[in-house]
Amino acid sequence: MDDRVDVCVVGAGPSGAVAAARLARDGYRVVVLEQGDWPDYRRARADRPDFESYSGTEWAWDPNQRARDCDYPIDVADSDIDVLTYNAVGGGSVVYAAHWQRNLPSDFCVRTLDGVADDWP
Repeated sequence: MDDRVDVCVVGAGPSGAVAAARLARDGYRVVVLEQGDWPDYRRARADRPDFESYSGTEWAWDPNQRARDCDYPIDVADSDIDVLTYNAVGGGSVVYAAHWQRNLPSDFCVRTLDGVADDWP
C-alpha cells in the first residue's frame, strides 16, 4: 500500500494502453486496471475452416455467451441493442480487431481545412 501512483487508467484497450504508455514515458507513475487477463491467442482459429462456429464461443462479443471467468452477465432484455464488449487486455479491439475513433467535427472537413481528400458527407 506504500506504492503511490499519479494516474490510474481503467481498461487496457488501445486507448488505455496508449495513454498509460505515454504518461509513463512522460514520467508519471501509472497503474492500469483491467477486468480480464490476456486473451490466449493460441486458441484463435482464424486460419481454420471452423472459425465462424468457434468464434461464437470464446471470442464472442457477448459476455453472456462467452462466459469467461472475468465476464459478468448483462441483462439486455429491455434494451434495443446488445452490449458489445470483451473483458480482457485489449478490450473491444479483441472483437473488433481495430480501434474506433471518436472523430471531431474538424475530421469531416479535411478538404476545407487541410486541402486533402474530401469533406464529408
